[in-house]
Amino acid sequence: MDCPPEKNLAVKAYNLLDSDFQLPPVAMSLLKRLPMGAGLGGGSADGAFMLVMLNSLFHLGLSTSGLIAYAAKLGADCPFFIVNKPAYATGIGEKLEPTGLSLAGYTIVIVKPDVFVSTREAFSGIGIKEAPPVSRFVSRPVKEWKEFVSNDFEKTIFPLHPEIARVKE
Repeated sequence: MDCPPEKNLAVKAYNLLDSDFQLPPVAMSLLKRLPMGAGLGGGSADGAFMLVMLNSLFHLGLSTSGLIAYAAKLGADCPFFIVNKPAYATGIGEKLEPTGLSLAGYTIVIVKPDVFVSTREAFSGIGIKEAPPVSRFVSRPVKEWKEFVSNDFEKTIFPLHPEIARVKE
């Protein structure tokens, strides 16, 4: 682990359920292939999947909404990974509205320069603004998205990390 165990979201997920269900000790092993600090939600997914796994393994009986409530205690983007399907998230990320989005037939390429951007740093420049919800546009053809959807993180992150702006260009 490249952080203290108490900061790892999989460990936090175990501790969260343990406090309510007195779980037996478990051994954890995690093989990651996502780069840290890439904004892909790898740690959040780890925490969410740990909740799902512990619920199943120990027959805790938590519903999807119960798991989402626990996931929201781990972090704002953790509930998304409980459902793990395309969804439009509101609130702090715990209110999920399914979308019919399919990216079948598309290839997604991830380019990760040697830059780490923490979630805290990324969100530090995001403010509240009135804008049409993205959910309105994802039903349109993907090739039209760039006309309607923008990435609010770019305004903050590009000046701090110009190498990320260069990758986008």
